[in-house]
Amino acid sequence: MASEKRESIWTWNFTVLCIMNFVAYLGQTAINSLMQIHMDNMNATATVTGIVIGLASGSALLMRPIAGSVIDGARKKRLLLICELLFTIAVFGYAVSTTVWLTVVFRVVYGIGMGFFGALDLTMATDALPKSRIASGIGFFSLVAVAGQALGPMICISAAEKHGVKFAFILAGIFLTAGLVIGLLLKYPREKDRRIEISVKGAFAKEALIPGVLMFLLISAGSSITSFIVLFAGEKGVPGVSGFFGVNAVVLLLIRPFIGRISDKYGVVKIIYPTLAIFAVMLLLMPQMRSRAMLYVMAALYSLGYGTTYPSLQALCMKLTPEDKRGAGTNTFYLFFDLGLFVGPIVAGGLKDIAGFDVMYVCMIAYLAVSAVILLIWLKKHPENRSV
Repeated sequence: MASEKRESIWTWNFTVLCIMNFVAYLGQTAINSLMQIHMDNMNATATVTGIVIGLASGSALLMRPIAGSVIDGARKKRLLLICELLFTIAVFGYAVSTTVWLTVVFRVVYGIGMGFFGALDLTMATDALPKSRIASGIGFFSLVAVAGQALGPMICISAAEKHGVKFAFILAGIFLTAGLVIGLLLKYPREKDRRIEISVKGAFAKEALIPGVLMFLLISAGSSITSFIVLFAGEKGVPGVSGFFGVNAVVLLLIRPFIGRISDKYGVVKIIYPTLAIFAVMLLLMPQMRSRAMLYVMAALYSLGYGTTYPSLQALCMKLTPEDKRGAGTNTFYLFFDLGLFVGPIVAGGLKDIAGFDVMYVCMIAYLAVSAVILLIWLKKHPENRSV
């Protein structure tokens, strides 16, 4: 048992995947924030902005029925690099898009890559980890991703404010290109070509259903932040919105390693209720935001709430899914993830156009309340999962 605790998570492939993801995510996860500015420059309504932002996830959803089977049967390194290439092409495409319709075309290209990337990336990271360190490993892996997600918008929004959104898209494309190059260093064994059989069994795993549903509800609420925080801060007259993402990154870097250890020791499930509550408090306080200091408080609560619940649900999915079904399990999880990213911005944008940002953010708490109820019912029916 002692020797298991000493197993390192830092295998070659896991380390390369972490570095690749951090660099690539600096560009990849800045896109929704930049898209707010891009669409506002074209005088789009919040509803249209939400639709365009969600369109990439809608395209990814169309890939999900085949993604699980393809991931389990394809050469994973090659597929990962193709996904990164699609992201890179799309982001450079945004830089030259001058109409909503041209932006839509590149959002579809981006979404096709998304349809495979999330599940594939998580499957490859899990495969590279010792079995005894999966929760800790996924915690660090998610930390890298979310740190990139936090720092990327901060860097790229600052670039957009100083040099324009076109320059910021080009900068994001450069980050993605660097991630693509680093991905070439992965030492994945040359797998034999296998026949890829598309089937429901290969695309979905029932074990991942509950984590997936919870993820849908969480990301539906969380997307109201990532899709509209720039416009919301502008409406409130709060400066320094790029600092929101910087504070988010710092808090995540401080807390995420401890969350992984706590999850390994006490179980992932015990983390979820407190973090959902913190996220709900953050959404409740959003209408009161009137200053830069309050913006940073919101960023810290966002990290403690959403930023901690997300990897906990990832780890829960991996723990519940059998090893031979990880491709299907991660695909199921990300199907719900994409559905939330598709539905969330559209619902949030519609609520904003009807009732304003303040009402929109308070309404997002309903998603979290439903999550808490579903988790409670599930644990009552399956008490053995309380320690998962």
